Amino acid sequence: MTPPEMASILFLLLAATCVGAVLAMLLCRRQTYAALFLVLAFAALGGIFGLLDAPFVAAAQVLIYAGAIMVLFVFVIMMIDPRQSPPSERKA
Repeated sequence: MTPPEMASILFLLLAATCVGAVLAMLLCRRQTYAALFLVLAFAALGGIFGLLDAPFVAAAQVLIYAGAIMVLFVFVIMMIDPRQSPPSERKA
């Protein structure tokens, strides 16, 4: 295989992974799993940017989005208890 063919195959694999992760994120019922599927989609998108010879954008995608922002999302999801009812308003 020539390098352009390998790059095309890798691009299709990363694109299918990204689309599959986004579909799984949309169809998933649990918020934690949805956030982890979004991390996978961000990582695949970073790989696609790496194939497009944009190393800074690829590194920023993986470090900022898949790393920092998703840690905050997962932290907020873990702090919210879905079984807890919202506080009722007090009437004066």
